[in-house]
Amino acid sequence: VSTQSTWDTRGPAMSEVSFASATAPGKMVLHAAQHPYQAVNGVVLGRVEGGQTVVTDAVPCFHQHLALTAMAEIAFAQIEQYCKDVGIAIVGYYFARERAEDAGDELPEDDLAKRMAMKMKENAKDVVILMLDFSTAHWG
Repeated sequence: VSTQSTWDTRGPAMSEVSFASATAPGKMVLHAAQHPYQAVNGVVLGRVEGGQTVVTDAVPCFHQHLALTAMAEIAFAQIEQYCKDVGIAIVGYYFARERAEDAGDELPEDDLAKRMAMKMKENAKDVVILMLDFSTAHWG
């Protein structure tokens, strides 16, 4: 899991990200592994402590039609309610591209990950984008 960056209206800025356990990265990687020929995305849950984002969990969302749709709005509403119930927050967004060779350090201006982060910033000060980059992975 490469920690892309936090996103604000001025552009990317590196942020410290830590994982409270292997649960969140495990869910993200398994989500991508379950759908190896499709782009996947999900929501990152946790808390911000002293400028550091602590990731405690991840909620896999979609693996086919990645867009800001009515399904995404419903999913986010349910995740927000869950967060309120258990006392954590949505702290970011994760994604893996459809093809490993499409991974890269820069997000195009119209990239869904960037649009999702901007949408999340309406409700949170700091948002992290986590990109799963399998371009250098060796399988088998």
